Amino acid sequence: MALTMPAGETESEALWAENQALRQQVADLHAVIAARTHAEQALRDSEERFQRIVKATNDAIWEWDLVSNTLWWSEGVETLFGYTLKEVVPDFAWWEDQVHPADRARVMAKFRTLLASGAGLWSDEYRFRKADASYVHVFNRGYIERDGDGTPLRAFGGMRDISERR
Repeated sequence: MALTMPAGETESEALWAENQALRQQVADLHAVIAARTHAEQALRDSEERFQRIVKATNDAIWEWDLVSNTLWWSEGVETLFGYTLKEVVPDFAWWEDQVHPADRARVMAKFRTLLASGAGLWSDEYRFRKADASYVHVFNRGYIERDGDGTPLRAFGGMRDISERR
């Protein structure tokens, strides 16, 4: 590497200045690595906390990405409804098919109205089909996340079996 020196600067002064610049770059990289490591650990901690909360509840937690129409379910879908996670089709149509036929039109109309209205909170009670083809009464509560223009991006929430209450 050729060393270029400003006029009036000795070679050792130029080396010292270059050394200092390299040391600063290394220090900056260490700071970036430390910040990234801290952020990654915080993300892992957050994910672990979320997983513990999901396991602690008896609800079936769900998240629906409205852009990709992908629906994620927690393990609660297994404990409440008897479906294995492999049996659950990860899209909105699968959920809609499990809503009791006598409740489906009302539930879907309410949900479509919510999406069009700009509102954020949704809740409803209806019957949901279990893996054994029986139905349970559920309370489903969710939240719609929207972009700055009000377009719905995703929904997330939880379903609780309220059959005993009913």
